[in-house]
Amino acid sequence: MAPRDGGQAKGTHMSGIIEAKTSQYLLALLPARDPVMQEMERYARQHGVPIVGPACGRVLYQLARLVKARRVLELGSAIGYSTLWLARAARASTSRRVSASSIAKPSCVSLMDMCEGRLSAANRSRMSR
Repeated sequence: MAPRDGGQAKGTHMSGIIEAKTSQYLLALLPARDPVMQEMERYARQHGVPIVGPACGRVLYQLARLVKARRVLELGSAIGYSTLWLARAARASTSRRVSASSIAKPSCVSLMDMCEGRLSAANRSRMSR
């Protein structure tokens, strides 16, 4: 069963915004994420990398679908979690291949390499369905 708690870095799990029971309820409503998303959430949790989490990611996805986004540019991605949500929304709006690219500071190059690898893996798994 896919984790529904998001996998956000410690301290970023909607704390201070809504009550814990409400947060748990909202997260339980989300559809299960695929293995690539789950792995990114697990990595973020284990390494303290802040990500938007599945609830916010789903909102980003829905907003991009609402405006029928065909291209997405995200600046400042850590491991590409929100980029993946946006790219999937754009892919749903077009029959063309969706790609993501980022510019990183030298200190962020290894994270960006990881991000690009995960986006490629997600694209391959999605294309094979």
